[in-house]
Amino acid sequence: MFFMQSLSLLQIAPTLADFFGVHLNSQARSVEQILRFAYSRKPQVVVLVVIDSLDFRFYTAFTDDLSEIHELVKRDGLLFECETVSSHTTPAFV
Repeated sequence: MFFMQSLSLLQIAPTLADFFGVHLNSQARSVEQILRFAYSRKPQVVVLVVIDSLDFRFYTAFTDDLSEIHELVKRDGLLFECETVSSHTTPAFV
């Protein structure tokens, strides 16, 4: 399954925390579409791929090189283009 909507990268951590039942103080809201998708499938494994600072053009331009990722999305995944939240890359999770 394939969906595309724009959202903020800052929404990913709260969404994962909600799904896994982990308390997280955040001003960002969870992405309900992702939660509905995940709860309806009850996955044993969750794969999160972030193509940070390279953007969606990288994902589409290197389709052949990223064929496994494209296959996961086509098979039963979600794809989101996230808004940039910083002009430089920094560690987001410690």
